[in-house]
Amino acid sequence: MKLSDWGEIELINVIKQILIDSGAQGALPDVITGIGDDASILHQPPGDILITTDQAIENVHFLIDRIPAFNLGWRTMAINISDIAAMAGTPKYAVIALSCPPETPIDWIADLYRGIGAICHETGVAIVGGDVSKSTQHTIAVTMIGETIELGGQKQQTLQRNKGQVGDKILVTGTLGGAAAGRSLLFDEEEVDLGSDLIQLFLNPPSRVDAAHLLIESGIRTGMDISDGLLIDTERLTQASDLSARIFVEQVPLNPKIKHHFPHTGMDLALNGGEDYELLFTARSDLISIIETKINCPVTVVGELINKTEKRILLIGANDQELEISSMGWTHF
Repeated sequence: MKLSDWGEIELINVIKQILIDSGAQGALPDVITGIGDDASILHQPPGDILITTDQAIENVHFLIDRIPAFNLGWRTMAINISDIAAMAGTPKYAVIALSCPPETPIDWIADLYRGIGAICHETGVAIVGGDVSKSTQHTIAVTMIGETIELGGQKQQTLQRNKGQVGDKILVTGTLGGAAAGRSLLFDEEEVDLGSDLIQLFLNPPSRVDAAHLLIESGIRTGMDISDGLLIDTERLTQASDLSARIFVEQVPLNPKIKHHFPHTGMDLALNGGEDYELLFTARSDLISIIETKINCPVTVVGELINKTEKRILLIGANDQELEISSMGWTHF
């Protein structure tokens, strides 16, 4: 059955029921009015809120015949959750605007929202509204709202890009390059194993909400997530802090699964591939051991912040030799 056989009203009713069944629609007292009215009514206690938006566009961010709808729904929400986590917030609510061609199978849309509902149920996010419209291609646009955490009754804190200091070490959570490798396998190979570790890293980005909260509790105030690549995202952080950075290639935690499929380009995937959605943050040297004992994932020092130079990013190889940077990650334009 196609979308054109049902129409908008029936589609919204089905989406609403899927989200109710998955536990992702939200409940009182936070969600006073959710899906079904002209706007949502949310209860927001005094404090700061975080708002982010992102979209997944067919043939730009995904190929509809290569990513199962469930995984696409999960991944689209995970990316927005990562933006809230990148600032050490707690994701709370989301609204979704879905655009589809009329010939879209209803089963595809149902699986998409089952994926959305599954990750929202896991992370405590409530879907409180959205929109559906006709289009020539599939687009899923998400707006997410989060809230800052409070520490011992003190003013709420967030991770931001502009608080770096000269001498801070640059660290990352997890390993890098695996998701970009998985994307390459998924899109470029004729036959793929959706269950392979690398492809799963691309389809199911990590949620670092808890890790970001632990960073805040440890005194860290500078950070972001790695969406477009270690080098370009470090450059964004240094621009915000008006500094430069040295990145040490031999310290970058390359995902070990990459070497089999990409023996010669693995490090480039780690530096420029993006899609990792790991945390990139800076810390004074004396805080690193504290972080390592608290955080629930690996952390690795990959560089340091320095006074601003002609170059924002200095890529350093063996014997402290500066390497040429041939690429700086993903940009849309």
